[in-house]
Amino acid sequence: MLGRTVTTKNTKAAKGEATKSRILSAAYRVFAASGYDGASVRKISAESGVELSLILYHFKTKAGLYRAVFRTSTEAILQKRLVRVRQALKSQKKPNVEGVLWTFCESWFALSEGENRELAIIFARSILDQSDRQVALAKELTDAPTELFIDALKHAAPRASEADIHLCYHLFAGALIYFTLDNKRVVRLSGRSVGNTHNSMRKFAKMIARRLDGTDGWKQITGLRDSGEGRARRAVPV
Repeated sequence: MLGRTVTTKNTKAAKGEATKSRILSAAYRVFAASGYDGASVRKISAESGVELSLILYHFKTKAGLYRAVFRTSTEAILQKRLVRVRQALKSQKKPNVEGVLWTFCESWFALSEGENRELAIIFARSILDQSDRQVALAKELTDAPTELFIDALKHAAPRASEADIHLCYHLFAGALIYFTLDNKRVVRLSGRSVGNTHNSMRKFAKMIARRLDGTDGWKQITGLRDSGEGRARRAVPV
C-alpha cells in the first residue's frame, strides 16, 4: 500500500513538471514574439494547451511566469556565454579595443544566430525595457557581461575618458542588436549597400577603436557638438 502511494505521488510530480515545462516552452516563444507587455497568460495558455487556471496555479502571475522563463531558459546559457567571453578576453596577449569589441560580437552572434535566437530576442527586449521588473532581472542576469566588456575597454584604451568608453560601448551594443535581430530596414534604406551583419559590425568596431585609441577623431559622431560644423548642422531644419 505504501509503495503504491509513493508511486502515485511520483507520477503526479512527474506530470506536474511536464506541465510546467510545456508552459515555460510556450511562454518562451510568446515573450520572444510579443515582449512582456504584448504577451498575456491567455496567449500562453493557448500556445501551450494548458488551462489558464493551471498556469496561474504554478506561476501565480504573468510576472512570476516571466521571471521563471528568464531563470530556467536564460540563466544557464547567459552564464556559459559569460565564461566564454572571460576566456576569450584573457587569451588576448595585449587587449585592444577592436579585439574586445569583436569578442563581444562573436559572443552575441553565437547567441542570436543559433538555436537560442528566441533567447536573444528576449535578452534584447530586456535591455530596452527599463521597468522596475526588468531592471531587477537585468542586474541579476545581464549586467555582468556589460560590466566585463566596459572594464576590458578601459584596459584596452586607458587614455579614453569614462564618458567615451560608455558612449562607444552603448552605441556599438545598440547597433549590434539592431543589425542582428532584424536588418531588413537597414538593407532597404541603404539600397542593400549595408547588409552583411558580420562585415558591417567589423567596420563599426574599427571606427569605435579609432575613436577610443585617439588615432582618428571620429568627430562626425562623438565630437560633432564641439565643432563649427556641428553648430551649423544643428541650425539646419530637418
